Amino acid sequence: MESVKGLGCGGGTNTLDALRLARTRLEKKPSSVNMHHIVVVSDAEDEYADALREIYLPYFKDHNVVFDFILIMSKDEQAACEKARKEGKTEWRYMMHDTLREVCEATGGEFSIVSNTEDIRSTVYLQGMRLCLPPGTE
Repeated sequence: MESVKGLGCGGGTNTLDALRLARTRLEKKPSSVNMHHIVVVSDAEDEYADALREIYLPYFKDHNVVFDFILIMSKDEQAACEKARKEGKTEWRYMMHDTLREVCEATGGEFSIVSNTEDIRSTVYLQGMRLCLPPGTE
């Protein structure tokens, strides 16, 4: 948790750069049990959903990576998204959320939405503590 507290924010969300860095670190120091777990905490305000699905999903599956995504979104934003979906509106950020959820599910990971500090703290803790198994493992 201390590492999370030390992170800053300054805009310019780029999920693909974060995943590129995680991939580099996994390749430099592979797991001795051939399992990896990536947890990304972000507002997901970028437009790279297709690349996430096309580049990273196959890589995650090939390298036994469980991908969790914690989406930071206020309750007001959540309500606005839900309203827009019900009205049939499509927007790049809704597509990104759907893609993130899809990639999490396909790798045995979890997609969570948090809106306050306590939610973030408990969700990061729980995702860090849970047993991660490759997709299809019971």
